[in-house]
Order: sequence, then structure tokens, then C-alpha cells
Amino acid sequence: MVSNKNSGIKKEVFVPVLTLVLALAIGLIGCFETGYYRHLKNDCTSETTGIVEQEGFESLGNVGPEGKYLSTGRNQKYWLKIIVKPDSAFDMNTLYASASYGNVGDELTIYYDPSDPEDYYIEGRLEEVWSTALTIWIITGLLIGVSIFLAVFFNSDSSGKRRRKHSEKNTKTEKNVSPKACATADKYTNERIRKAVDSGIFKLRVSVPILVLGLIFILISFIRTYMDIHADNRIPFNDFDRKFDDTVYSVEITEKPVEVSGNFFDLTAGDDHILAAWIENRNEITVSDLPVTLRGRLRRISVTNEELRGIIKDYYQKTGYLDSLKDEEYAYYFLDCSKISLMDEIHNHPVGVVFGITFLIVFRVFVYEDGLLNLLKYLKPSCSGRRYSNSEIDAMANDPATEWMKESLVYAALNALIGINRGLTVVDYEDIAGIKVKEKEHRERTSVVNRKIREWTTYRVFLKTKNNKKLLLTETGGKNGYMALVWLLMEKCPDLEYDIKEESK
Repeated sequence: MVSNKNSGIKKEVFVPVLTLVLALAIGLIGCFETGYYRHLKNDCTSETTGIVEQEGFESLGNVGPEGKYLSTGRNQKYWLKIIVKPDSAFDMNTLYASASYGNVGDELTIYYDPSDPEDYYIEGRLEEVWSTALTIWIITGLLIGVSIFLAVFFNSDSSGKRRRKHSEKNTKTEKNVSPKACATADKYTNERIRKAVDSGIFKLRVSVPILVLGLIFILISFIRTYMDIHADNRIPFNDFDRKFDDTVYSVEITEKPVEVSGNFFDLTAGDDHILAAWIENRNEITVSDLPVTLRGRLRRISVTNEELRGIIKDYYQKTGYLDSLKDEEYAYYFLDCSKISLMDEIHNHPVGVVFGITFLIVFRVFVYEDGLLNLLKYLKPSCSGRRYSNSEIDAMANDPATEWMKESLVYAALNALIGINRGLTVVDYEDIAGIKVKEKEHRERTSVVNRKIREWTTYRVFLKTKNNKKLLLTETGGKNGYMALVWLLMEKCPDLEYDIKEESK
């Protein structure tokens, strides 16, 4: 007996903990992958171009950083041979990659770290790393949700066994106590109602914390994104190379913007200048009192856009701004003032969103069949007129004159109907004005290999009250269930309105 007890305790603790440890281990991998993504995105800010010269599988010997994206193993093979147009910092003329980033003749952009040119990535690689990190975080979130589910499940199962043993013990010593006296605020003596309520409360205990956690995670991501967008980060003039990332910067302009070319305007901030593009409220700025603060991200005009670079260089030579710069390249940085949307920027804080959505999916799957509102009806029964207490419902269900309608899962008491399979619903006969049945078709794939589909139909029975309330009484698996209710109500309610509405899914 002792060993069985210890075995039970081990199972209740070991399984959720093992799942949680596995989730944390996978989450650690996600941290490394996310860190690698941020490293590539924030540090590899310089760029050059390359042309795909050859496609095919050929073995190579030991190669250096040129083969950064080669497959590992004894027989390293490349898929692409890329001829690079080197610049003053990036001096590798040829790159090899095992993955296909394009076709022969395609021009690719290579991003590299100006302080360490051997640290680079090929156009398209960043999205691959992000996709991998996102997948890992989703798996981590699912495993954490499973761990929470198992912990609550085992705890609820053990608590339920203890409550049943305690209830059986009390029943033996209270045989002469009436059913109504046995019913308390959270316990029913009627076996069917007690099982339905225990099941509903268990689902609430599992689903509500998962829902709350999911919403909290998403809220954290939104708050952090909002703080990033509205943080007061001043532009680091003459230090762009180390600040070229997705940070939202602000600049306080002291003179009216001057058009340089098209959407590009010259902003004067004290003794400094910077280009700005896509200023949304440009017309308002030209007539408003200075200084005015603009917000945006630092970007750089590509070296391939020689025409625009020439216009900017001529403009800054005339103004003398180039003389104050330590590097001409700084003149080609600009502030992208495009409208910053909270939804568009939430991807910068993906962990909370990924975990939150994962938890919401788990919550949705868990309460899909019953529905959250129906589960809440096990805590507070839905009534048509006056509100019945738990003890009154229990007494009506235990009354010898009450009929258990097995096919519809409804108790037909002397004065009311009691539905128990979609929350507790009590409807007095005198309050019923009509009955409405919705036919619902279900489809489920039972075998992936044979592609077998199982189809079945359920019928949701709604009762319309005289004060225009619509209450879901039960959901039956066959027509006999709701037809028995129809015949019963036609006897009890002579003016009953009857309606069947098909609803396919």
C-alpha cells in the first residue's frame, strides 16, 4: 500500500515536472536562436551585393568563412556559388551555400558586420532564423501549457478521489439526513449533477488560468512594444554604425524641413543635419511653431541608388555639411518617419505573443465542446425566473416524482426542467414560451492514412422564455432526445412555439 501511494505521488509530480523541464530545455534553444537573430539583425548593418554564378552539388575541401552556410560532414557540398562585389571592408570574392537563396543570375544582398566582415548573412537567411526561433517558441509554449494542464489534472483527480471518499464516509453516517439538507453551496448529492458539476469545475480550473496567462503574456508584449515606440531615444549623430537597428529614435528640429529630393527632406537639429523621408505630417510641421519632434528609424540609402546619393552629396556640399562629417557615408543615413503601427512592431517582442497565442489556443481547444459561458453555469446556474439555490436544484433532482430523461440528459421535475450537460439550467414550465432546436453537423478525421471521416449530428435545444430570454437547456445526440422534450412541453405548455433550424458546421 505504501509503495502504491508513493508511486501515485511520483506520477503526479514527475510527469508535469518532466514536461516543464523539457519545455525549458527547448526554450533555452529558442533563446539562443533568438539571440542569434538579434545579433544578425543588429550587428550586420553593412551590405554589399553578389551574383549567383552557378547552381549544383559539388564537394569542397576545407573552406573558411566563405563556406559559412555549407552543410556539415565529411562531404561538404554547396548548392550556390556566389560571386561577390567586394568593398573596402568585405574582401571575400566568392561565397558558397548549401541552401538555395536564388537562381543563376540573381543578385543577392550580403549583410555583414563592419567591425567583423567574416560575420555575415545572405539575403533570406534572417527570415529562416526568425522562422526557426518562432517555431521553437511555439513548441515551448505548448509544452508549458501541457505541463500546467497535467499539474492541474493530477491535482484535481487526487482531490476528487479524496472528496469522493470523504463523501462516501459522510453518507454512511448521515443516512437519515434528507437530500436537501445534504446539498451545500459547492456539493450536490445527486450523482449525475455532482459528476457534471465536478467535470465543469475541473475544466474551469484548467482553462481559466490558461486564459489569464495567455492574456498576460500578450499584454506584456504590447506594453513593451508601446514603450519601445514612445521611448525618448535621441539620434546618435556621427555614431550611426553602432546604432543602425530597429530602435525608434526622435529628433527635435530647430528649422523648417528643406526638400532635397522627392520624399527626402533635410532636418536641422541644432548644429547637426539628417535626412528624413516619408514625413506624415510634413504640411503641419511647415506652419507649426518650432521646435518640433519627429520620430522614426535610422536607415541608409543603398549604394546601388547612385542617382539619389549624387543629389544628396551635391546638396550637402553646397551647405557645407560634408565638411563637418568624419565619413561621407553618414550623409546617406536618414530617418524613416513612416507611421509606426503597434501591430506592425509587435514582432520585436515575439515571446509574449507566441506564448500568449499558444495558451489561448490551448484554452480554446479545452473549452471548445462546452463553451466557457456554459462552464460558468456550473458555478452559477442559469434560471428562467427566480434564481434557484444549489440545495433547491439538488432537492428537485432527488424528488421521487422527478423523471430522468436519459436521451435528452434532462431532469423533468414537477415544476421545472433541469439541464445538466451544458451547464446547469433550470427553467420553470410556466416561464416557457417556445422551444428551438438547432441541428449541428460535425466532421472529424479519424485516420490520417486512410483519410476516414466520421460524421455525426447533435441537436442543441434552446428554450425561449416569456420575457424573451433564450436559454440553452441541453445538447442531445439524437432526435429522440429533443422529441421527448417537445412532447413533454406540449403537454405542460399548450401555447408552445416550436422551431427547428439547421446549422451546418
